Amino acid sequence: MKQELPPFKDRAESLLDFVYRGPWHCPPIHISREANTYWHINHRGYLSTYDGDLLTRFVLGAHHYCLRVSVAPSGPGMVQVRIHNRKGRDGDLYERHPTIQQAIDSAELPEGERK
Repeated sequence: MKQELPPFKDRAESLLDFVYRGPWHCPPIHISREANTYWHINHRGYLSTYDGDLLTRFVLGAHHYCLRVSVAPSGPGMVQVRIHNRKGRDGDLYERHPTIQQAIDSAELPEGERK
């Protein structure tokens, strides 16, 4: 049975709360004219995977909340992080988002290097 996802707004807010460890640390949110399409923030500084783990938290949270996250240049010292709505785990490429385990299983690391 297909599980109904919470509304995009709730999932996007939960993702940003998870990444920034609470709403008070999150940069201002910009909502697209088509509010169910995407939101974006302009993050100042680095995004990294371990020491200052916001990039890892974006990836893990995106897979958990079934949201696509993209990163692009934004301005001096900033990157834009877009949060795109996805309808579920199944469907067309631009409508679905895998779980983190599905993404790990589909990653093709060089032979002998996966640990």
